[in-house]
Amino acid sequence: MQALTKWSVNQIRTFLGHGKAYGNLLRSYSTRDRHELSKHSDELKKRKKSTLYYLGAVGVLIMGASYASVPLYRIFCQSFSYGGTVVISPEKPNLSQLPKVKERLITIKFNADHSSSLKWNFHPRQSEIIVSR
Repeated sequence: MQALTKWSVNQIRTFLGHGKAYGNLLRSYSTRDRHELSKHSDELKKRKKSTLYYLGAVGVLIMGASYASVPLYRIFCQSFSYGGTVVISPEKPNLSQLPKVKERLITIKFNADHSSSLKWNFHPRQSEIIVSR
């Protein structure tokens, strides 16, 4: 009797699905060896099925995350004022009731930016104005 070694199992695996070559190789082993090979084949099928289930679950998870990403991003942007969203206060401030600050100086700065493709050349007459109340 020929013992089923790791090498011979690997050799049989390479012949799987090759018709006569697999059948002839399998006949050369004893009944006990064929039973072990069949058991190994069943375990291999279980592992392949389990792997397929895991890959399917990962695919479903990725699809769910892609569908949920847009609403979650919108909620995040609205909460933290990112992405061009503006946080609007539920109460409108009454400007007439705000306290006046007389000692504060306000600086207004002017700039004259323009596109580089335009052939304009202009500058503000003064760069800033300081205003007090």
